[in-house]
This record gives sequence, C-alpha cells and structure tokens, in this order.
Amino acid sequence: MENLMQRFPEKKYDATNYIESCCLCLWCPCMGWQSKTLHLEQEEVVAKTRNCCCTSNQRRPYAQLGSVELHDTCCGLCVAMSSDLNPVNEKGEGGIRPFFGTDRTYTEELCNELRARMEGRGDTAQRKQQTFLMEWVTKMTAQMPLILAKKGVQWPPSEATLSKLFTDKPPIKTFAELYAPEIDPTFDTQSWDVVCCCELLNCLSRTIELGPDEVVIRTVRGLDRATIIERRPYAQIDDVQKENACGCCVNMKAGELIKEPISNGAGCDDATITAMVVNELKRRIEVRGNIGQMKKLESIMKKVDDLRVLMVVLQDALGMETQYPPGATALAELYGKTPELPAIRPHAKPSEEFPVREFEVTNSCESLFCCCTQKDNMTLEPDKMVLKKTNCMGESVNSMPYAQLQSVDEGRCCYCCRGVNGIIPGCGCAGDKVADLAQELQQRKLGRGDVAQLKNQENTMLNAVELSVRTNTVMTKREGVQFPPSQERL
Repeated sequence: MENLMQRFPEKKYDATNYIESCCLCLWCPCMGWQSKTLHLEQEEVVAKTRNCCCTSNQRRPYAQLGSVELHDTCCGLCVAMSSDLNPVNEKGEGGIRPFFGTDRTYTEELCNELRARMEGRGDTAQRKQQTFLMEWVTKMTAQMPLILAKKGVQWPPSEATLSKLFTDKPPIKTFAELYAPEIDPTFDTQSWDVVCCCELLNCLSRTIELGPDEVVIRTVRGLDRATIIERRPYAQIDDVQKENACGCCVNMKAGELIKEPISNGAGCDDATITAMVVNELKRRIEVRGNIGQMKKLESIMKKVDDLRVLMVVLQDALGMETQYPPGATALAELYGKTPELPAIRPHAKPSEEFPVREFEVTNSCESLFCCCTQKDNMTLEPDKMVLKKTNCMGESVNSMPYAQLQSVDEGRCCYCCRGVNGIIPGCGCAGDKVADLAQELQQRKLGRGDVAQLKNQENTMLNAVELSVRTNTVMTKREGVQFPPSQERL
C-alpha cells in the first residue's frame, strides 16, 4: 500500500531572478521590482508573478506537469528548472532560475520537490492505484467462493437459479477463472544513443531511455555542454510516428516529447535503432497509456460485477430476499433511515468492442505533387487509429488511441468538397465515404475514449454501492453482526 496515495504538505519557494528584476527596474522603472513565488499546494502548483503594475497567477495540477527537469548551462555554472510552467527551449532560454541562476542546491531542492509531487499525484500514481485496486478486488473475488463452498452452495449455479435471480443474465465464471489474477506487465529500462551525424558536428549527444513508467531524453549540446532533459509518462504521449524519407532514411517524432524529427547516424545505415525505439515506445504507450488504462478499468468493472453476482447467489442460498434495491422498510432497518440509492447500472454498454476497418483516404490533388504515387490508408483498430502514408519519397505511420481523439470534425465547402479532421479522400466529392468514416470515428471515440471510461467508472461505482448494501444485509439481518463494530470489538 506504500506510496499509492501520497500526501504532500504545502510549501512556498521564492523563484525571483535578481538579474531579470534588476534589468526590469532599469528598462521600465514604473514596473519596479518583480518577484516570483511558487506555492506548492496539495493538488496543484501556483506560480505567482508580481510587480508594481501587474500580478499574474498560473495554476497547474501536478498531473499535468509532463516534465520537471534541471538544465545546466555554461559548463554547469548556471542552472534552471524547466517544466510546463516555464519550459527551457533548445537555445537554453526560459525556465525558472532563482536568485542569480547559480544556486544549484536551492534549485535542485525545488525541482525534486515538484517532481515528487508530479509522480505522486500524476499519471504514474494513478496507474499504480488502478493496479492496487485490481489486486484487491481480485483477492475478494477469490475469497467469496471459499465462503460459498463453506456454505455448501452450488457453483456455477443452475440455469433455474440464474433465471430466478437475474434478468440480465450475467456471465458466470468458474472458481478457477475467479481466482486467476491478471498479471500487470512490467518493463525493464532500455536506453539508446540516437544522434544524427550532422548533429555530431555541433558537439551534440542524445540518449533515449525507456523506463518502467516514463521515457527520458537527455541531450547535451555545444562546447559549454548545456544539458537538456525531457521526460514524459507514457500516458501523456499522444502518438509515435515513424517516417521514411528518400527511400531509406528513417526518423521519429513523439507528440510533445519529440516535436522535431530525429534520426540516428546517417539516417539509412542506422535505421534499425530508430525503428527499434519506435516499436518499443509504441508497445509501452499501449500498456501504460490510455489503452492500457481503459482495459484495466474494464477488468476492474468485471471483477466488481463478479462480486455482485456471488453475493446475490449467497443471499439466495441463505434464504434471504435478493431484491435490489431493498424496500423502504428494509433500508430503514439497515441504516436507521431510507437513503436514496442511485440507479442500477445506467449504462448498458459502458465501453464497446469494435472490429478492424480499413479506409483508403488518398487525396488525389496531393497525389499529383508526388507523381501520382501518394497512397493513404487509415486502419481503425479496436483501440486506436493508424494512418499510413506512402509515396515515391518515403513512408510515414501515425497512430493515435481513440481516447486522445479530441473531436471528429466533418466539414463541407464548395458545395460538394467534404472531409473529416483534415482528411479529404479522392477529389473531395466522396461524401458517402467521409460520412461513413466520420460516423465510425465518432462511435469509437465515444465507445473507447474518455466517455466510455466515465461510464465504466459510474457502473463500477454503482455496482460497489449494490455490493455494499447486499453485504450489509447479510451481516446485519442474517448473521447479526454489528457494523460498524464497537470500539471494544475493534
């Protein structure tokens, strides 16, 4: 249970840069001295900037801090903290540089504190909490059959019992299936040196490290050995693209982490390493990112529903009323009042399964500029869409989980030219194909995206409420167990 729900005290750091404030006083005396402070609250960081003329506050939840790193310049003499609050660009500009920008101890303390909160309250912590919840729900689904066996209850129940107890005909698992825990995939740390031969002329070196929960890119450039470190949890990387240019050159991009294409060596002879990094990064994003979270949430929902079914069968075996929600009299006996219970699982299909579909979406006008060799194919897989573009110059592959598909925008212009999300198949008049693709994308966005996750959570919550009421009924009315127990009993 350790480090699953970390709590942090509120702290305040002075982030004023004295050189910047002195220059501001000289260039614009009316603004006066400018102070900067960072307030680290329990759930978010607040960056406050104040001078005589204006005040600005920037709030950011820790879960939205994709990277918090320490950047060195001037052979390690100057130091800055780069984050989504104030990132350091490729030229070494920007960032938070407290005091004179040379106090390494203070800046490291601020950086470590902010990174600890990002990791303890962000995507990595959420994934660990899901894993923790999955393990304990699996344990309970393994314990309940032992109670049924002790009571001599038949399992799986007969068809007559199932028809009597359930109208929705839930899937019934064997004892072995209920006991089998799901194994959470683990990843080791792998690293590669990925640098283009042209970048070597500028004294640049780059290492890409894929850790268990995040990817880290370390870049050292120039004669002053300025160090730039960028890291992102796998859940915050939108997509990974591999592009082939000039027939054999291979480069890669990865959302906000790698905006400009990078390649290795001459781009041709060392393309295997680039392809290896892309494939491994894609694999980890699918397991640790939105797709993996969706699948784990679905598994938790099924486990909680298994517990509900087990409890209903136990109530019937004990000769108890299995109606849910119980009547007002029964609720009053249990809770001393009649609580208002929420609806029973309002979403019949919280998340859906979709088949693989392929669409040929080549734009004929674009193809003319590539000697009519352009060919675009969109493959809609069960959990993500993959857009593959090929022409005489090379190939690019772009994939995106449906959970990161923010919108499906279908447009029309010039009476007949139609497209969806910037994709215009054919000469622009393929209205039926565009409508079919837009409808398919919209269904998958809702059925495999954030909306589906919310529905899964609602159904799981309501299953847990029902399970709690049924358990309380068995304990109180059948076994005579007081809940909550007295202090002496505890």
